[in-house]
Amino acid sequence: LVPHAARALRLCLPQLTERLLAALAGGDEDAQRVAAEALCEVVSKMGERVFAELLPALRAGLGDPEPQRRVGVCYGLAQAVRAAPREQVKAAAGELLPA
Repeated sequence: LVPHAARALRLCLPQLTERLLAALAGGDEDAQRVAAEALCEVVSKMGERVFAELLPALRAGLGDPEPQRRVGVCYGLAQAVRAAPREQVKAAAGELLPA
């Protein structure tokens, strides 16, 4: 294992997030699933901070004109919601499910 893995992950989080979101928005279904699973792991390890940072980008991706990209974003969003603390998901419900 890497010493101070959480610190190392925090340092590379912006680049990792960018790559995961790009993979989710790509047309390759296998890459989308792998990226969604990785996103789940990142959210479960880093918790509230990461979920709050990812949510706006995932929300924006739901409005993408390309159906395959929206599917990938939905995979990622589902995994992020699954891994995030329940209280945080409840707090974000209004942003995720507009009236």
